[in-house]
Amino acid sequence: MNDQPIAFATAEFICLLTPDGRLAARFPSQFRENEVAFQFTGLSWQASRQGLVYCGHQARRWMHLFTTNLDGSQQQRLFPAAGSGSDQAVHSPACASDGRRIAFVVGIGAQAQEIVLLDPSSGAPERLHSASPEQALGSPTWLAAPSRLALLATLYRRSAEGPATYQSSGLEVRDLRGGAPQRLLSSADREVLEQIRGAPDGRRIALLRRRELELLGGRTYSEWTAGMANPRQADYMRKIARQLHPFPLEQRSLNVYDLGLREERQVFSGEVEAFDWSPQGDQLAFTDGSQIWLARENAPPASIYRSESGEIRALAWAN
Repeated sequence: MNDQPIAFATAEFICLLTPDGRLAARFPSQFRENEVAFQFTGLSWQASRQGLVYCGHQARRWMHLFTTNLDGSQQQRLFPAAGSGSDQAVHSPACASDGRRIAFVVGIGAQAQEIVLLDPSSGAPERLHSASPEQALGSPTWLAAPSRLALLATLYRRSAEGPATYQSSGLEVRDLRGGAPQRLLSSADREVLEQIRGAPDGRRIALLRRRELELLGGRTYSEWTAGMANPRQADYMRKIARQLHPFPLEQRSLNVYDLGLREERQVFSGEVEAFDWSPQGDQLAFTDGSQIWLARENAPPASIYRSESGEIRALAWAN
């Protein structure tokens, strides 16, 4: 097995883990300004495999894209440019295999209406906008060729009286040289496509499907709390739902879609927060938030690491 480590981020640290479960390095973001925890919102390996790019923020006061070497001694801010005054959410970075562009999302939820393609050498950004005001973009991933980008396109119903309401999501592939997006998969009823990762061979995509379960009165948690402007009220209702229904509010499935065969198959069903392919593309590393597991198709997953320093927020393997 390739000895390239798995990078992951906890509540405050970036860590490097060998495939056999040994912690090789751990360092914080140099941009943490005080005792407030630094929150990581995405990791990706640079094309050279000599460093990482990461997104993060402190208490949402600013949200930026950074780069670091593998011991954390050299870190710098890439986006937005210093002095721009931007405070938009930045997350889900993905580096192209030729090293010429980094794709990442700007905005959260229904407000995530553009993906920025950044040239790390010049700092020049290109912007890939959503097709309509009702559409949000997310989770970009490159498919081997540096011109093919897969992403999630999510539709929301917008209302002047309340928050936007989720409708559906789908997996699309876009050729940045031109042409219409190619729709590959769509969500089922009461289901969300949440994350995707392209395999090293560019012919497969790992994806996370999240299906909400029916709760009180045949409604899901999201339907039950729709329109609640106060997040604390929604959290309180979630606690009540869990007390009345001692089972998960949702089901998660880690699947693989084969672009050539046009078929999807399940790899794992259970708690999954983040995942990525091995360098050979023969297995997936994933985390449930506290442990890191390795999974192969038609075999039970094996746990290789349990975090003692905090919840695991992001994961990336150099593939």
